[in-house]
Amino acid sequence: MSAPLRRLTGRLLACFVVLWALDVSLERRRDSRRLADSTFHALAGEGAPSLGEVGKMELRLPGSDESWAYVRRPDGWHLPAYREAFALGEPLDGLARALLEGRGTVVGPMPGQAAHFGFEPGRILEARLYDTSDRLLLEARAGATVPGQRSDECYLSVAGGESIFQWSPNAWTYVGTPGNPPFLDPRVIPAALGRHVPLKAVVGGSAAGAVLEIVRKEAPPERLPRDHPLSPLDPFEWYAITAGGTKRLGDRAVYEYLHTIASLTFDGLLGDLRGHEHLFSEPGLTLTLEYDDGAKDTLSLGARDPRGFRWLLNATTGQVFAVREEKAGSLTPDLVALLQR
Repeated sequence: MSAPLRRLTGRLLACFVVLWALDVSLERRRDSRRLADSTFHALAGEGAPSLGEVGKMELRLPGSDESWAYVRRPDGWHLPAYREAFALGEPLDGLARALLEGRGTVVGPMPGQAAHFGFEPGRILEARLYDTSDRLLLEARAGATVPGQRSDECYLSVAGGESIFQWSPNAWTYVGTPGNPPFLDPRVIPAALGRHVPLKAVVGGSAAGAVLEIVRKEAPPERLPRDHPLSPLDPFEWYAITAGGTKRLGDRAVYEYLHTIASLTFDGLLGDLRGHEHLFSEPGLTLTLEYDDGAKDTLSLGARDPRGFRWLLNATTGQVFAVREEKAGSLTPDLVALLQR
């Protein structure tokens, strides 16, 4: 073989080795990327914070230019910008848990495929999670819900991140139909207090009716026949204490009354009691609910608002509400209705 031919063969062999090494390197990169894309990732990476570390959430929902901040206090989630109103803790915790504890696989890059996966203005859920020191833990965005049978998943991305994830669980599940403000708990006795069936209801005030107390007692076994409408799951009897003595009440009627109180919603929130004590100088009605664990909720019905509402105080939370007159009237127990079996 001549010298020129040997040199040419050597060069070709060297090129082949370089191309082979490059192909191996690219294949390894493709394998590595495929492995990374198919691996389940956490949004916050390794060592992600726990739900218990979250002290504040900022949320912006689709179609809104306003974001809302929710702060976790010892008695539950609150909306500081809305007169410290209680927020619905269950969906807020669920959303935070979905972002922190959920997992997803990479389905595309940002921003190239953002629109394809629903990351467009007016369609995005934005969530920022902070710890109790206001340190940002996670900033995430939710795009569209995964179509078809994967509706329990959605597409997520991290602010500033390069990847779009197919995520489970679906963050939108916890948003539902938001109130105004979103996630507002409109109940006078907020769900965060975790109240159950009261042990006793004590009625007072100038507008109180014939019922002074409603008392729950254990029912003796002989009074729980098999056809009792609430037997055997509810072995209680209810009694009214009146000026004329003690009267046995209808179980269903009592439960309907107590459910009305527990689900009572306000029509306006004035704020805390400070500076508004004069509204309750002569309460027309006070209703104190006592529970098995020793907790109490005292509702006081105060003066009338010029617009026709009544002011209502929950002394436990210190919040003052406005409620419509018919709602205010539902606080007073109706003895005739309660006696119905």
